[in-house]
Amino acid sequence: MMDRKAVWLEVGLQLLVDEGPKGLTVERLCQSTGKTKGSFYHHFAGVREFEQRLLEHWEQAHTRDLIDLTSQGPPQTALRELRRLALRLPFEREAAFRAWGARNLEAARVVARVDALRVAHLGRFHIHNGHPPDQAETMAWLEYSLFLGMAQLGDSLPKEQSRLARSLFERKVIPHD
Repeated sequence: MMDRKAVWLEVGLQLLVDEGPKGLTVERLCQSTGKTKGSFYHHFAGVREFEQRLLEHWEQAHTRDLIDLTSQGPPQTALRELRRLALRLPFEREAAFRAWGARNLEAARVVARVDALRVAHLGRFHIHNGHPPDQAETMAWLEYSLFLGMAQLGDSLPKEQSRLARSLFERKVIPHD
């Protein structure tokens, strides 16, 4: 069961997706949760603190938790699990945070930090797969860019083409043990 603060943050994530940063008002949050302003202010000092917690929540749930879950065990198994988990993330949230980061310096800093964390984690797998460190970072950025681009295309990318592109990338670009 989610704690009460997490409920506010999950509602904030959905409002960010549906309405953009302009939807992150106390009024909209209270309306969407069915809670009072007093309840909001019990958990957050104001909208600025809420936005900061929302950025931290997204970073934790969409990046740090996945890194923690895939930092142990055999690298090939962990990499497969990372890819599986990443594909299950709601991409519309990714797009919403990137759009917010285009207009807000603090959101931009968090998006940049998330990108760096994700690429560094992927880079460790590419080092394990035999790439020298400088090339591993480039391979990680390539894989990450492919993932983001394919996710951005969404339903306009035929599922079979998506599967074939991922398979080709894994067979031709990433050497296996």
